Amino acid sequence: MKWLALGLASALAISACASTRTAETLEPPIGPTWTVSFVHDGDTIEVTRDTDTREVRLWGVNAPETGECMHLEAKRHLERAALGAEVRLRSYGDDQFGRLLAQVWLASSETDVSRELVRLGLAIEIGR
Repeated sequence: MKWLALGLASALAISACASTRTAETLEPPIGPTWTVSFVHDGDTIEVTRDTDTREVRLWGVNAPETGECMHLEAKRHLERAALGAEVRLRSYGDDQFGRLLAQVWLASSETDVSRELVRLGLAIEIGR
């Protein structure tokens, strides 16, 4: 019963804080994989490959910022799903802060990370 109440409370909080629009589906790119070495928040990660490290802003989604409703839930989900994982990137250039804008897929399952965050109500789709 406790878990049911917790689940219901989470579902209500998510629906109150985020849209559940579905992100566009694209096939994952073929190419090198990167390792997720750090999760900044629910829509920004750091990836490494050999000696190259890049800060990546997930393209097409926006997750809650620090202090906003569901911020920690979005960050923790991204940490559980991607931290230490091999990923593939489809780049859309750099943003105004010098971060790489990219669509990110988990290499092991071909899961689109942005699409999954939107599906779970932890981010909203933007600019697609």
